[in-house]
Amino acid sequence: MRAAFGAETDVLVHVRRTANRKALLQVLDASGRTLGFAKAARDPASSAGIRTELAALTELAALNDSDGDGNGDSRSPCVRTPRVLLQGSSAGLPFVMTEPLPRGIRAVGRAGSDAPSIAEFAALAPVARWARPAESGHLARLRSRSEDPGIARLEQSELRQRLDELLRCVEAEPDPAPIARRWHGDFAFWNVGRTRDGRLWCWDFENVDRDALAGLDAIHWHASRRRHARGAAGVAERAGILADAAAVLSAFGAGGRGRASSSTASTSRRSPRACSRRPRTTAGPASGARRPSSRASSTRRSPTERGPRPPRPVLRSRGPAAGSSSRPTPAT
Repeated sequence: MRAAFGAETDVLVHVRRTANRKALLQVLDASGRTLGFAKAARDPASSAGIRTELAALTELAALNDSDGDGNGDSRSPCVRTPRVLLQGSSAGLPFVMTEPLPRGIRAVGRAGSDAPSIAEFAALAPVARWARPAESGHLARLRSRSEDPGIARLEQSELRQRLDELLRCVEAEPDPAPIARRWHGDFAFWNVGRTRDGRLWCWDFENVDRDALAGLDAIHWHASRRRHARGAAGVAERAGILADAAAVLSAFGAGGRGRASSSTASTSRRSPRACSRRPRTTAGPASGARRPSSRASSTRRSPTERGPRPPRPVLRSRGPAAGSSSRPTPAT
């Protein structure tokens, strides 16, 4: 850090007491000004998370270059992500340092207001293709992880039974579904904020997974909000969570019918005006991928005529468990 900034630096350190525990550092200069935030791995689990975050931030910086000059500046017209200032390894373990968040950034969506718009969800997790859920890379990795020896020891537990039931349900879904390029994995109000100009900022990409069912971020968002308000009972309100996420799911094409249109995706990626803080409620896939045509599609109503529909049964499965994470602050 001294070499990168050409000056002495101090750090405030916080160590998370979770399964992926690692050192979180707030890096300061001699005057106390925050230069950035860093994560330093300590074991294989935290190393994997940091490498995942670095890859996601690098990809988003390249894809979201609003200037179109390829300089890697992560300034999306819709969603902004912190730039990577420094990366490397120490004693064989990776670390990454990102820029500080803008001054005046404020919390988003804790009370349900000012939540991310459809365009903002689409900017982070655009639909890339249509396929049966069983053909998604995310589901294949979940199945592989469920067979991990640590999970296998839970064979007789209710958790393992529920997990197997969920995976079988999704794997048996016969119809194609929208598959997103990625999902954030922990898209909740503690990992996003808005600046004074209304721009959405998002951080903490350790749990990103690629080739996942579209709409998981929206389900996770609303499950996390309900958990914050009502604890475990809020997470169990599956019908309510899906109703909360219905507009986003419909925009992605989850549960819709007929041929998908790419207009929403194109607008989401190119027009800053599409990224208003107010979620849109009109249906229409938020992606550039078209849904496979159906023989009966000519007799079905258009998305505009039918309005938002509830998601497919595959998306009625239990949503991902809500977690939490935080950045270190001077108080820590």
